[in-house]
Amino acid sequence: MKTAILLLVLLVAFIIPFRSNAAWEKVRNLPPQVQGTYLLDVFFLKSNTQYGWASGYNGHVLRTTDGGSTWLFVQAPVSLQAECIFFLDEKNGYLSGDDMVFKSTDGGVTWKKLNLGSQPRVWGCSFYDVQNGVAVGGGCSGTLHFFRTTNGGANWSLTTHSMAYSGLSDAVVYPDGMGYAVSSGMVWRTEDFGAHWDKYSDMNHRNWQEDIAHLNLSFLIPASNGCEGTD
Repeated sequence: MKTAILLLVLLVAFIIPFRSNAAWEKVRNLPPQVQGTYLLDVFFLKSNTQYGWASGYNGHVLRTTDGGSTWLFVQAPVSLQAECIFFLDEKNGYLSGDDMVFKSTDGGVTWKKLNLGSQPRVWGCSFYDVQNGVAVGGGCSGTLHFFRTTNGGANWSLTTHSMAYSGLSDAVVYPDGMGYAVSSGMVWRTEDFGAHWDKYSDMNHRNWQEDIAHLNLSFLIPASNGCEGTD
């Protein structure tokens, strides 16, 4: 999946806030281990923008503690297509992709694999505190998988939906119980912290939708052709 959409291609870019002449700047000093491979996701803490992480193919993870001036390379315990990286603070974060979710409690220096209790394909994850969050996935064969944890990933409950040609890729969930997930041509909504999910919006296509960004009533959802984004 996602070979047609690349959020980061051999570079990480970041925007410098609070300046009228803010611009995008290409990072040229990435570690040699990630040269020639694809990076797929990037995450910076809103509470401390000096801390950021990126993830990509082959289980590659990058971390910065100086706002992106320098990056350190970390290899995940297994080689996975690391689609999503998400941190709650300077220490606690999650990494997901393929059929796996990993947890870090030391700022992304080391990662521990979590047991989902099942092995469907998982792509995105989102947490609203260190104990509570969701992971989502499933290919285009017809079954969408919504996982939920209330104990930091030690245990997970699973909700499924049937939807042909609509691969589930990413989610966001909030402390008030509201949350949204995106699959090919669809947006899903939860009102109970991910315990139940319902169709929220059908865009009348079944093209892969890579990511979901949400603010108030607005959504930003990048897409590529085909249910798995490979057409």
